[in-house]
Amino acid sequence: MREPSRGELEEYREVLEELTGSDLGIADREVTVERIRGPVRADRVFVDGRPVLTVTFDPWTASCVYTLTPHGAREAEEITGERPERRRLVRRDPYGLLDFEPTGTKRDLEKAVTRALEECDVDILELETATERVNGVELTGLAVYTAREFLYVDVVPPDPAGRPNPVNAVARILHAFGGEETRPWVHPEYRFLGVRRIRDGKVARCRLGRELIEFEARITRAGLVLRSARGD
Repeated sequence: MREPSRGELEEYREVLEELTGSDLGIADREVTVERIRGPVRADRVFVDGRPVLTVTFDPWTASCVYTLTPHGAREAEEITGERPERRRLVRRDPYGLLDFEPTGTKRDLEKAVTRALEECDVDILELETATERVNGVELTGLAVYTAREFLYVDVVPPDPAGRPNPVNAVARILHAFGGEETRPWVHPEYRFLGVRRIRDGKVARCRLGRELIEFEARITRAGLVLRSARGD
């Protein structure tokens, strides 16, 4: 169990209002969130210890699906005097960025990254990707050199199918540059280990199971260079 962020609390309030005509007064009540175990990322939202909403994230359409629980419906009826007609709400692409077909191709990945950075008012000078395949899982490193001479190096979290999902790339960028709360859908054996500085560049490190993978980005006279390597 955890407490929701301010952004999540506002999100739940808006959804409850749209589904039931009332936000159930959650601003003045105890709200907690529990991660639901399963093949997709999902959260259950509790108000004063009772479940009122389930939030499921669809990584291929970048959609959030909100489902009102039976208790949430009863509580809303007590407040409004009317039984909610709708129990389910789908918000397509809540971040307003993805106008591409998320097939997991390199072209779509780079397009998603470019759009996300533009939305964060980041001017791109160079963008490079590199991929390392580990036990059937594609790990893609991402390096962006911005007009402000900032080098951003990261790893696109692979989804449970082992592909570098563009939605996950967008989620990482929105978190890094926009401070947004996002929900990447990640392969269970993947772990991001962080980024360290090196001379003329940075190295992003991650692990898939027991395998350590590094993506090294450097600014050279020829421009931005990104290479992948297996670690020790």
